Amino acid sequence: MPDELAPPAALEELAAAAMDAARSAGATYADVRLGERQTYSIIQTFNIFSPGVLLAEYFSYGVRVLVDGAWAFAHGTVPSIDAIASTAREAVASAQGVARAGVATKADFAPATTVTGRYETPIKIDPFVVPAEEQLALLNAYAATLSRSVGSFPAFDLAIYVHNFRWNRERRTIATTEGTMVTQTLRTGSAGFGGGGDRGMGITSVRPPEIIAGAGGYEMVLVPGISERIKVAAEDGTRMARLPRRPLPVGRYPVVFDGYATAKVFGETISPALELDRVLGEEADASGVSLFAPLEETLGSQIAPTFVNVSADRPLPSMLGAQWDDEGVVPEPYAVIENGRIVDFHTSRCTAPALAAWYAKQGRPLRSHGCSVAPDPENPVLVRAPHVTMAPASSTASLDDLCKELTHGILVREIREVSTDQQYAGGQFSWADMLEIERGKVVRRLGETALQFSTKALWKSLKALGDASTIRTEYSRLYKGQPWFSALHATTAPAAFFGGINVVSTGRAL
Repeated sequence: MPDELAPPAALEELAAAAMDAARSAGATYADVRLGERQTYSIIQTFNIFSPGVLLAEYFSYGVRVLVDGAWAFAHGTVPSIDAIASTAREAVASAQGVARAGVATKADFAPATTVTGRYETPIKIDPFVVPAEEQLALLNAYAATLSRSVGSFPAFDLAIYVHNFRWNRERRTIATTEGTMVTQTLRTGSAGFGGGGDRGMGITSVRPPEIIAGAGGYEMVLVPGISERIKVAAEDGTRMARLPRRPLPVGRYPVVFDGYATAKVFGETISPALELDRVLGEEADASGVSLFAPLEETLGSQIAPTFVNVSADRPLPSMLGAQWDDEGVVPEPYAVIENGRIVDFHTSRCTAPALAAWYAKQGRPLRSHGCSVAPDPENPVLVRAPHVTMAPASSTASLDDLCKELTHGILVREIREVSTDQQYAGGQFSWADMLEIERGKVVRRLGETALQFSTKALWKSLKALGDASTIRTEYSRLYKGQPWFSALHATTAPAAFFGGINVVSTGRAL
């Protein structure tokens, strides 16, 4: 299937019409996002049904306006000049109604450079032109690798396993009444491989993590060494199935997270809590607030040991990589935690002014970091954490080295779900690969066991980080807004050793 996305010029014509209509109707400021997304998925689920192929396409737009200090938003799906101009006028009418009602709104927003241009993710092979039969053959080759690895453990019954490729391409235009007009074509892909089995002691996952996920084309699944990585992960999972399984007595235990687990927990606690709109209470009646409010008491506060340093950006080849955010701002790299202290937040043009005094004190200009995201063009623009990276330990500290510190504790690998409260102040997880450690060695699998934590206490209990060999990247989808919309979040982190986490019993096998 060749590139059939709407031509950039056609999208830009629609965007210009929307901005002209908003300006003529009385908008002080307006911006628009419009675009088309196409998805191509190849799915092979063994022991259930035959392979599946999914092709999907979607077009939409959203217009945001500011009138007399009041914001409003309207969206549509009809790709015509008349329709999008009508949507812009509808947004202006809504804002005028809000202004007349005297509802207090926040109208300040940080300055931004006016930009124009076009950008496209560089790729070598367009997956949309690779036949489904060819992609399925590659998936089956990877499946054979998994099956052979599991077959070396005859006591392990492989019940079901799933493989898939998922490709996305989206062309999105962003325009403002200030003169910004940019169009970017973003291409991402991911591959998943996995399965599960039972040796009479509960289901054991044989699911290698998302070993391929990022910005790029079909070449991502042709990289040498992928089969070996699947084989290693599968053999590791099947070896784990031989271990005895028990619930761990309730108590408090030292815990080592591998890189995936560290990234998952940080990415679903600290990182979203640093979204400035949450801190300012602007999400209070929607998805929630933040444990880091109020802002004045949080900036510069110590939330982790001095060896913790975290930065944020939207670089390639991350799946969050982009040339412009959804306000037309060029994303910039920035530190959010330095030596364990909060030094910045994820910001948009609308939220950055709250940090004006802090930036002035540091001699930094007031600007957005480029964290405005509308998951789909018809969604409102909100602050979303970009790709967040925790620096590894400077000294040598492998995952095995961290586990050797445990006389009796837990090794957590690949957490699949973290549950938190609405301000990310605490949470728990049980759907994860958890192993009991005695004198530095894995001795059992853990079942009917959950780990509960207070976010601040958890990160202050951090004793050590792993080195560069333990770094992993984990992607999550987090919900926000009213109604809720999910957006992709990404975190890269090393393994980590925590002094103590509460263990509770779930009372059931997982």
